[in-house]
Amino acid sequence: MTLTSQRKGEIALAAIKLQVQREGIRNFKPRAMRRRMGEFAKLTGFSVDELEQFFREMFQEVLDETLAK
Repeated sequence: MTLTSQRKGEIALAAIKLQVQREGIRNFKPRAMRRRMGEFAKLTGFSVDELEQFFREMFQEVLDETLAK
């Protein structure tokens, strides 16, 4: 079975969301996150703006899912 790029992205997102749910959003310090995003952007070629938007949306989804429980 070969995974599509979309499916790989879904799995990666679910893994990150699970990690955030387990560790808690408050453990993600803004300055450290910004530095990590900058490092990740350099390594991967994604822009910092794209990464920031991704994490904002992902954190909002985690919050929404948590409050819905």
